[in-house]
Amino acid sequence: MNTKPTALCLHAGTRLITMSEMLKEKQPKQTDTHHPIRHVELVKLVEDNLDDIKLTVTSREFAVTPNGKVFFGLLHVRNNVEHDDYNWTIGLRNSHDKSLRAGIVAGSRVFVCDNLAFYGNVVMFRTHTNQIEKDLGERIRSMLGKVLDSFKTMDARIAIYKARKLQTDEAASIVCGAAMDKVIDDQMVMPVLRYYQQPTHKEFEPRTAWSLFNSFTEIDKKLGIRQLPERMRKLHAFFDKVVGATN
Repeated sequence: MNTKPTALCLHAGTRLITMSEMLKEKQPKQTDTHHPIRHVELVKLVEDNLDDIKLTVTSREFAVTPNGKVFFGLLHVRNNVEHDDYNWTIGLRNSHDKSLRAGIVAGSRVFVCDNLAFYGNVVMFRTHTNQIEKDLGERIRSMLGKVLDSFKTMDARIAIYKARKLQTDEAASIVCGAAMDKVIDDQMVMPVLRYYQQPTHKEFEPRTAWSLFNSFTEIDKKLGIRQLPERMRKLHAFFDKVVGATN
């Protein structure tokens, strides 16, 4: 198994797993009302449809909970666009124990710190009920048809974040505002501010909204990957208002 630290293994309660291991996975037990699918089936359905939107998988990261029943995956993808500090990412999730619906979400991953940021405007969820095997592929194709535009929008917003300069008092006001709007918990205010004021990566030394955004996502890594998509949806909506990047 790959033991190199990754964005997924930074989150407590998961262990890395390879595609080869997933291929050996047995079909989970089904009932009349609960039809879980193998984790590898979700991965294959997504990858089989990426060619249609001219996206290539550059790397894969998969993790499961200790009992193997809950799965999280990252597919890092690209077309003819490359970024120095982050890449496009498709997040996957699945479960055999009714704790999570099968799901896909678009997002990004920052290279230097493995911070993940998912975008809630392109997302697909499917409950493990009757007919999931029949219609999941169609739902995935429909979702992926929107994902390239989502990535381009994401690039434009990150460019705005990077261009937005912040004064120290303004950054503090933004963090406090995020807590007041319930984007973050109150106890996260000081950790986010400390990380912004003393960044551990030179890439985040510029006093910009991008550096501050990554201070939020750095602290959010402690939450676990289950909570990230919803947290990131709220965080992006909040930052878009702050920097004037709303549609």
